[in-house]
Amino acid sequence: MKTIPSATLISNRGGATEADDVDGADDVDGEDDNDSEDESIEQIDPNRLHRDSLEISTQVHVETILTPSTPDIPPPPLTESVSELHVRPSTPNIPTMAEVEPQSYVTLESQPQTSALTSRLKNITERTGGALAVLIPGSLFAWKCGKPGLLFIVFLLQWAMYYETTKVIEDHYRIKSVDRPLKRQLIQKWWWFITIVLASSFKALIVTANPETYPGAYTAAWMQKISPSAIDLVAYAMTAIGLIKSVMGMAFISQAGPEVFRRHLAKMASCHFALLYLIGQSTFWILTIQQFGISWIVYPSLLVIVNDTMAYIFGCLFGKNKLLPTLSPKKTAEGFLGALVSTMAVSVPLLKYVVFLKSGNTVGQKGIVRHALVLATFCSLVAPFGGFLASAVKRAYNTKDFGTLIPGHGGVLDRFDCHLVSAPFVYLYLRQFVGTQPHAPV
Repeated sequence: MKTIPSATLISNRGGATEADDVDGADDVDGEDDNDSEDESIEQIDPNRLHRDSLEISTQVHVETILTPSTPDIPPPPLTESVSELHVRPSTPNIPTMAEVEPQSYVTLESQPQTSALTSRLKNITERTGGALAVLIPGSLFAWKCGKPGLLFIVFLLQWAMYYETTKVIEDHYRIKSVDRPLKRQLIQKWWWFITIVLASSFKALIVTANPETYPGAYTAAWMQKISPSAIDLVAYAMTAIGLIKSVMGMAFISQAGPEVFRRHLAKMASCHFALLYLIGQSTFWILTIQQFGISWIVYPSLLVIVNDTMAYIFGCLFGKNKLLPTLSPKKTAEGFLGALVSTMAVSVPLLKYVVFLKSGNTVGQKGIVRHALVLATFCSLVAPFGGFLASAVKRAYNTKDFGTLIPGHGGVLDRFDCHLVSAPFVYLYLRQFVGTQPHAPV
């Protein structure tokens, strides 16, 4: 390795070295340089020479730059000072603000921004399209397949809504692992689902499958062989088994304690509430189909869709006052009232077309205006609170939607939360004020 003193590097750049300053300290302005050199050489003390050589060697030893042992190559000419060489960081050249062309900033500022109205119209289109994407295929399937197809859709919706609700609960309590206790909880969850469906929806289907009592109801040979009392007995037996399984499951928890028991009971109570709310109310769809026909299912569904869509439109265009900001911040009083007026305005012509002209159903022909206005009022004032309840559940479990099946709406329950509330009222109102007819309604 070869050492090059820093003083040598400095001398190569044309600067005055420390040795030059020492030797030329006796120079006087106006005197010849050669004479000064002769005088300095004649006055050199040997002891001083030895001392200076030691100081220089020490300085060279401390301020050396190690270089590979390569042949002596003259350094390239340097154009920068030593201070600039050591201070400047090794970063890529970044243009300053003065070096950037001003046209780029003008282009960024001149780009048009999407207005709030355009964004709202886009959301309205997406929301309406999602509703139509569900309504049109479902209606066509119902009209094509008749009551058996629509009954199948009801049972499928019950499974989907219960699955979405319990999944939100499971995600909240983080029971996604595959250990045995959690598997038992999943089995227990679906055990209760089958029990409640058997005791409510399936029994309603069997009870109404009587051609003598309900001439227009769907029936099959196998349905005639099942006794409603037998269904009650099986459902109660399954309830007792489920009760035992729930208690034993808590008894054999490895880390039993008050907090563990509270979490277990909270999950079980949430699932049972979902069963009563979802399966219990959707069972009235089966009763309405069997006793009054498909058209009395389609008509209230259309009213709910119209109300929900118009509430969103009026809220986007005119909404200023929040209706229930803690539960649903986007719902406004203007949208709520605008949806009420719009739903009542279309209720009468929609009832005439869907129930009587399209299906040929004669149930409820007397008092068309009264039936339409009553159902429209309920679907506008009461049914939306099913959506508010769903919003409260989503906020409680910190989720935006129950699922992602329907674009612009989320999951199945996000779309049918208001329909569930209207299902019992439609059936009870028809049974009390309309009644059945001796012919087979469609």
